[in-house]
Amino acid sequence: MSRTSFVSLALLLLACSDDGGDGGSGGASTTSSTTSASSSSASTTTGSTTTGVGGAGSSTSTGTGTSTGTGGGTCSHDLCEVGEALVDGCLPCVSQVCAADAVCCDAAEGSWDQICVEEAVMLCGIACESVVLPGALVVTEIMNNPEEVADTLGEWFEVYNTTMFDIDLAGYLIHHDLGSIHVVSGSVIVPSGGYAVIGNNADTATNGGVSVDYVASDVVLGDAADLLRLESPGNGYIIDEVEWDEASGLDPSGASRSLDPTTIDATLNDDDTNFCEATSFISGGAGDRGTPGAANDACP
Repeated sequence: MSRTSFVSLALLLLACSDDGGDGGSGGASTTSSTTSASSSSASTTTGSTTTGVGGAGSSTSTGTGTSTGTGGGTCSHDLCEVGEALVDGCLPCVSQVCAADAVCCDAAEGSWDQICVEEAVMLCGIACESVVLPGALVVTEIMNNPEEVADTLGEWFEVYNTTMFDIDLAGYLIHHDLGSIHVVSGSVIVPSGGYAVIGNNADTATNGGVSVDYVASDVVLGDAADLLRLESPGNGYIIDEVEWDEASGLDPSGASRSLDPTTIDATLNDDDTNFCEATSFISGGAGDRGTPGAANDACP
C-alpha cells in the first residue's frame, strides 16, 4: 500500500467508525466527520502544537525541537514538525507511525515528512496546526433563501472551528450545486472555537446587515436542494459536507437553516432534523432571521 493510500484508508476508517448521521430524510451526506483516532500516547504542547489525548503512555512536546516521553526517550524534533527521520521508539507514537510507514524512521533514505505528521495525528490523536482533519470545521448555518433582500445579494453560510487552533481557509475548495467549485483566495482565519461567514456580498447596506468575512459571489445556493462541501487544499480531505432538500420538511424563507448548538459536529449536521429555522433577527438587518458569526438559536 502506498503511503498516501494509507492516509486515505485511515481517514476512511475513521469516518466509517464514527459516522452517526443518516443525512436526514432529504438526502444523505458522505461527510468524513471526526478527528479522533485510536492512540497509544497523549501529547501536550507549549508551542505550535495543541493538546491531544491518547491511551497508554504519554509524551510532552516543547515546541522547540525536541520531544520527550515516558515511553521511550527523546526525539530529535517535535512530532508536528517536518524534519529528519525520527528514531523508532523515541516516543510510543513514533513507534506506531513507523510500524505503519517505515519511511518516517529510515535515517538513510527517509524523513519525517508531512505524511508522517498526518499519520501521527491520525494514529496517536495528537493535534498539529499543519494538519486539518475532517470534522475540524463544521457548517453550522446556511442562509440560502433570504426574504428581505435578493438571493444574489444576501446568501451566506457559516462555519465553526472545533479545534484548539486557528484555521486559515486560504486555498480551501468550496463545492456547491454538485459540481461548481470556488477556491478561497487570500487569508480567511476561522478562530479556534469561533466562526467565519462566507457570503456572496459584503455590503451590509444591501446584504441584510450581515458581516461577511469572505466574499464568494459565485457560490449560489439552491433554495429547494443543494450541497456545500469544504475541501482542504493539497490533500483533498473533505472537512465537512452538508446537503439539504426541501422534501425533508425544512424549507425556511427569510430565516437561516440553523444547526442546533448541541449538535455542532460534522456527522450530526448530516441530519436535517438537527437543523431548524433561526428565530433571532439579524442585528441591524432588514428583517431576516439568523445569527451569522455567533452562536445559533436553540432548536425547539
